[in-house]
Amino acid sequence: MENPLLRRSYYLFLFFSLVGLVFYTGFLFGNREKINSQDNNITVTNPNGQSLNTISRIQQRPVQGTSNGRTVENFGQMFFLVNKKNQTEIVINLERVPALIGTSPKQVAVPLELKVEIARRVKDTDGAETYAYESINLESRINSIISLSEPVNGLRSATFSGFVQEPIIDQTTRRGNIERIVLRSVDSEVNNIFVDIDSDLPLKIRGSLEAKIPGQPAPFFWIKL
Repeated sequence: MENPLLRRSYYLFLFFSLVGLVFYTGFLFGNREKINSQDNNITVTNPNGQSLNTISRIQQRPVQGTSNGRTVENFGQMFFLVNKKNQTEIVINLERVPALIGTSPKQVAVPLELKVEIARRVKDTDGAETYAYESINLESRINSIISLSEPVNGLRSATFSGFVQEPIIDQTTRRGNIERIVLRSVDSEVNNIFVDIDSDLPLKIRGSLEAKIPGQPAPFFWIKL
């Protein structure tokens, strides 16, 4: 006949062993998640032997525009990197912005406030390619606006920082998920007097004399990705 005390001791041992195993497994899982969430401790070096850091991942593109409608000029830089949340952090620096663009008598004042937007290539209702513009912020309460400073020697400057809620450059193919970031007037009644005829643009944007497509007013500034 089995000893009741021995049987009770066996079950107690089995119970506490299972409880201990559960807690130990939970500890290992929690510790693994903690380690996985930490920054990578592996040191990566560039060709000159120096260590790479987070700033090493920053890329840049020129901010382009035209002051005369004939030549494309650089008016600053956009710096960006994709963070761990798969967002793109951007900083736009505008420099040497003239008060007016164009030549007399056909001129337009550069607005003091410009909205920062994404330009996506989409199909129009007739199947032709065009651009759809959207704010870089998903939250309507956040205004993505870059404001120009008071003029210094007749030229203005501005800085904008924010987030695009997706990678604007595919980290595998190194190609742009978004074609351009554009700076357009906050006032829909105020438009550029020039049309950007860059062959990279959709036909409905750049226009065509042969096809009798007038094209659309260019943003005041743009960044090609």
